[in-house]
Amino acid sequence: MKKFLISHLLSLVAALGAATQALGSLRSTMKVNAFAIPACLVMFFAFQVVAQASLQVASVTDMQDPNGFDANMAAGAFAGNDAQGGGAVGVAQLTASFGDLDWTFVTDNLSNTGGIAGTLELSQNVSGTFAIALKSAGGYSLYKFVGTFSAGDDFSFKMDGVSTNQNGNVQDISHGSLYTSSSGPVVPEPAMFIIWSGIACCCGLAAKLRRSAD
Repeated sequence: MKKFLISHLLSLVAALGAATQALGSLRSTMKVNAFAIPACLVMFFAFQVVAQASLQVASVTDMQDPNGFDANMAAGAFAGNDAQGGGAVGVAQLTASFGDLDWTFVTDNLSNTGGIAGTLELSQNVSGTFAIALKSAGGYSLYKFVGTFSAGDDFSFKMDGVSTNQNGNVQDISHGSLYTSSSGPVVPEPAMFIIWSGIACCCGLAAKLRRSAD
């Protein structure tokens, strides 16, 4: 009888130990889930917002220089962030879209008025070929210009050629980036006139000397 009681007592102790261990595991799981579930929900809804953004087709009419002329070329829209990797993403896409002009990332912090349309301000003097990227929450588009402009000059923009949200509404600008290239500065028209006039004079003088020699 004593052996029977001891055996049952040991079994009861073992069962209590197993139950305690199971309860501890349950509590630990509940604690993890208490943090994991909300985090998963946040990630899910964030993914949904991005996934439902629709990239649009960029047009040269999306941007105008201070003189009112449209961009020289446009490309996009592209998913992601042009300024990622210190502008490496934008440089690679500019090369693929507009050619290898030794593009250089300058800044992704061009001062702008915000919203879906407005103006952004050049951060430095530019001359020759350069590009501006318009970035929204859903993606970015690239716009190439050729000319000579000064720091503080305003370029007008509209975000129609970048992205729309799940409701079809154009998304606000999040930043504007500036890229320069290695192409030489544009020669102003008066200077070009002087150059061609000089060439014509030289040709005329050479012809006159040739006739005199004859």
